[in-house]
Amino acid sequence: MKFNKAVFILIITLSVAAPVAVRSQTPGPAFRKGEVIVEVKPGASIEAVNARIGTITLQHLFGTNFYRLMTPRGKKENKFRKRLAKDADVLSAKLNPVVNSITLFGRILSGFPDGFASPGRA
Repeated sequence: MKFNKAVFILIITLSVAAPVAVRSQTPGPAFRKGEVIVEVKPGASIEAVNARIGTITLQHLFGTNFYRLMTPRGKKENKFRKRLAKDADVLSAKLNPVVNSITLFGRILSGFPDGFASPGRA
C-alpha cells in the first residue's frame, strides 16, 4: 500500500513538473523584431535622427536619452543598428533584447523594487 502511494505521488509530481521544465528551456527570439534601442547625445533631436535614418520613435524612456525605435517593415534590424551607431548624434545603438523573467508555476521569482527599473543604479 505504501509503495502504491509513493508511486502515485511520484507520478503526480513528475506530471506537474515536466511542463514547467519544458517551458523554461524553450528558446525564444534573442531580440524584438523591428526594434532598436538608441542613446542619443544630450541636446540632440531624435526627430532629426529618425529623419536621417528612416526610423520611427516608439517610446522615450523617461528621464534618459534612450529611445525605442521601430525600423521600416521588412528591413533588417542589424542594418539599421549599424546605421544608427554611425550617426553623429547617437552615442549607442543596440538591438532590443527580449528579457524573460524566471518563473516557477507561473510566478515570477525576481523583480524590481516598486515594480520599476531604475536606470543608472547597480
